[in-house]
Amino acid sequence: MLSGLNQEQIANFNSNRQLWVLRSLYGYKGHVLEEKIMLLF
Repeated sequence: MLSGLNQEQIANFNSNRQLWVLRSLYGYKGHVLEEKIMLLF
């Protein structure tokens, strides 16, 4: 297991990776979508 990481850090890493994928797929549109998602939480 990953001893140095707790669940929150793992969740943050996974969400950041998903945002990076969104940016690479959609470019600027991905950034706009990211902002809309951030407003929901």
